Amino acid sequence: MSFSTRNSTFLKSRSTVLGLGLLFVICLGLYCLRIHQAPYKVEVRNLDRSNTIVDVSNIGKATLFEIETGEPVKFVPESEYHLLIFFSPSDCPSCLDEFRVWQSLSNRYQRSGLQVVGILINTSLDESRSFMKSLKPSFSLYLDNGKEIERTMGLPHDTPFKVVTGPDGKVVLADGPNFDPSKQKAFGERVIAIMQSS
Repeated sequence: MSFSTRNSTFLKSRSTVLGLGLLFVICLGLYCLRIHQAPYKVEVRNLDRSNTIVDVSNIGKATLFEIETGEPVKFVPESEYHLLIFFSPSDCPSCLDEFRVWQSLSNRYQRSGLQVVGILINTSLDESRSFMKSLKPSFSLYLDNGKEIERTMGLPHDTPFKVVTGPDGKVVLADGPNFDPSKQKAFGERVIAIMQSS
């Protein structure tokens, strides 16, 4: 093999390595950009195996209703961390079981920077009032009477859908319905770990 052939082979292999390195950097950059640009979104796997993209940043755009008064309100963050729970009281088999976990988190961390908010969907004001009266939650409940949350945020088909946001409003944790008591407890423990590390 002559020097020119060896040199040509070396240059080709070097350009291949450089090309692959550049491709890796571009891909890494695109991946980071994707994460950076969508910190308020979470992809949720529904029970029917379809996927839903939920955009938590749009929650302030929806008009909700105070359940006691029926007055329209906008969601305003009041704490560093928020546990937002979206559920339909009439069609949510695990909600009553999970409710005690949400209540416990609210009681334990309400004064330590965690605002728990329940948003009732696919239900009426009367049913919401009945639900509130029977369970007496220690956290705020609102009604999405006009399906605005579903339109502005995009909600999964199955409830309850739970999402924890941090001080900057970015998604920290998200979870769907849990029928297994151990998984319900595990979700609560993950929220506790977030609060203890903050």
